[in-house]
Amino acid sequence: MQVFQTVLSGVVVFVIGQVFLKMVLEPINKLKQTIGAVAHAYLVHAPVLYNPDVASQEQKTETANQLRILSGQLHADVSLVPGYKVFGRMFFLPTETKIYEAAQSLIAIGNWMYSTNAGKLDHIIKNWQRAADNLDLYMAPGDRVPDDLLNESIRNSLVGGRS
Repeated sequence: MQVFQTVLSGVVVFVIGQVFLKMVLEPINKLKQTIGAVAHAYLVHAPVLYNPDVASQEQKTETANQLRILSGQLHADVSLVPGYKVFGRMFFLPTETKIYEAAQSLIAIGNWMYSTNAGKLDHIIKNWQRAADNLDLYMAPGDRVPDDLLNESIRNSLVGGRS
């Protein structure tokens, strides 16, 4: 009888471990991979993001599509993690709100690449910095443009665009 209880408890522990692995750890790992893919996409597409006026239509489309796919993947990955508030905190993940805001910023970047607004680059940079901040991606201080400078530049482009 004691052997049966030992075997049964071993099987129960194994099953609970597998359920936790498949339902919690794997979705969290997938989300972390997607966040890493956002950082990778930024590096790969930086020439297009920072030079949208000289990039070809094909390059803009490829970049915008990649960012849109990553945005959707962020949404999907967050929804797969049960009890995200608890497990997200436990595994040092950004909050759901921050992930959704980052996803919106990625889509905005793709949309701004097609704009004719004079402040297009400022909007792209501001949205990228917002996405990076929300996903806790490292940006070297020298690579950042101060928000007050971006906001002033965006205001000036709006005023200049109306006159």
